[in-house]
Amino acid sequence: MSQREMLLKKVASLCSSPLKTSVKTPKDTAQGTKSVDSTSHINSPKDATIPLASCTANPIDSPSFYSDFFALLKESRQDDSEHLTQNLQNPLIIVGLGNPTPKYANNRHNVGFMIVDKIAQILRLEWESATKFQAQIATLKHPFMTSTNIHLLKPQSFMNLSGEPLKNALRFYKIKDFIILHDELDIDFGSIRYKVGGSSGGHNGLKSIDNEVHSKYMRVRFGIGREKEAVISSSTQSLSTQSRDKPHAQSTQIDKSLKNHQVISYVLGDFSEEQQKRLDDLVLHSALSVLYFIITRDFTKTQNLFTLNATKQK
Repeated sequence: MSQREMLLKKVASLCSSPLKTSVKTPKDTAQGTKSVDSTSHINSPKDATIPLASCTANPIDSPSFYSDFFALLKESRQDDSEHLTQNLQNPLIIVGLGNPTPKYANNRHNVGFMIVDKIAQILRLEWESATKFQAQIATLKHPFMTSTNIHLLKPQSFMNLSGEPLKNALRFYKIKDFIILHDELDIDFGSIRYKVGGSSGGHNGLKSIDNEVHSKYMRVRFGIGREKEAVISSSTQSLSTQSRDKPHAQSTQIDKSLKNHQVISYVLGDFSEEQQKRLDDLVLHSALSVLYFIITRDFTKTQNLFTLNATKQK
């Protein structure tokens, strides 16, 4: 078995058994994002096609994971037959969406930051402030590589303006391909989906990217679900009461404002205590799927192996 096959198997095996909510990963210490060429398709070895449910182990706890990953980079410079050199040298920007400042760090809307933090932590990358992009950026560097074109990026412009920092980074690095890591309101918590293109679904970060960067891109969609029973504040209760006393058109507008207020409050809220028991494992699962994609550049394989569907609670 080649070094590439062994590492692919290792990455896959980290997620080869059912989720154990008792497993906890260390707190994230860095943040990052990345981009990938979602149209490239390199078949990975059969040894890597392990059915993935979710992560139960932390690669950071494996002393050999980091060295194995960079041994793969070293091998890629010597073994063109694996097509790995092309994969790793294809320029990519991996973008995690979220809002800056500690105030928002644990919000549902910041799960994109959490995932890229985990990627940076696994790869021991250091973050730098890139004022020209209005973003934080980390670049994959290692003595085995004479140059690198894989960058993690975290916009610091706040969610609604995420497109501008990404556009500037793409232009500066002369890169076309990127991947977006983001929260998905219309997918249940515990589900992780993969997609190329598609509408923003009302996600303001994606709207901004679509407005600034006119191209299709791969998305890692982390389900946060919708609030089952919205807790409405006294101010929104007042809006609801007013809507019953207004003409239809005005009432509809007030109802829409109420709904928008509830959505904003939900996505800018922290994960529930029950969700937090599973959050670290799900974030790790998402991060490993990105590493797997870096190595294989096979969207279909990544989608088939790493897609998660939430278990319905009775």
